[in-house]
Amino acid sequence: GLDQVVTAASASLAFAAMCHDCLAPMAKGGTVHLLSDEIRKDVKLMMQYYEEHQIRCGNVSPGMLRL
Repeated sequence: GLDQVVTAASASLAFAAMCHDCLAPMAKGGTVHLLSDEIRKDVKLMMQYYEEHQIRCGNVSPGMLRL
């Protein structure tokens, strides 16, 4: 069978991208982790969270990618 997608939503709940971050994976039976503000603002915490929860994909801002 197909592996279930595990993703993380790092956009603010008020940001329109959140619809894409959450609804698309869930529509395909995936799991979405909603990251806390603390994790979303700290690239080291985010990387640790991704590893601990075996998250395979997620959208992050260009600023976070530079870090």
